[in-house]
Amino acid sequence: MPKARIVSPKNDPCVAASPRNYLKALAGLTSRKRPLKRDELHQAIGAAKKEAGRDARHVKVHVTLHGKGKTQTATLTYRPDRQTLRVARRREGRSLLRTNMTDSDPVKVWEHYLDLTEIEQAFKELKESASRRTSSSHSWPMVCRSRSRHG
Repeated sequence: MPKARIVSPKNDPCVAASPRNYLKALAGLTSRKRPLKRDELHQAIGAAKKEAGRDARHVKVHVTLHGKGKTQTATLTYRPDRQTLRVARRREGRSLLRTNMTDSDPVKVWEHYLDLTEIEQAFKELKESASRRTSSSHSWPMVCRSRSRHG
């Protein structure tokens, strides 16, 4: 059976939203009055990167170390990666349908995919309504009671 699946911009690892929050977090780290020590800075960058998720790949970060030992401090420089941002913006709002149906017209493949998603949604709704009916039904406790009386 031919298969098709869509890769939406939300799920596509090549597409990301704006990295503004990550840039703001990095700006906050550089504008501190007291410079952070090396380990503190790396922890703060890691936390900001985790918060940014995939958006962090659109910013190039460079840490310069100063001093040695326990008094070692670090300065942070960063800049947006224009090339990855350009690629991400170009792909934004598009979907890619991957399929092994090579001999079909692309329009028919897309219509087939839309039909499949409607059918899947209908089955999902049927399954949910069936589970609601069985969970709200009182037949299960009655069956248990009837078995205990006759058993």
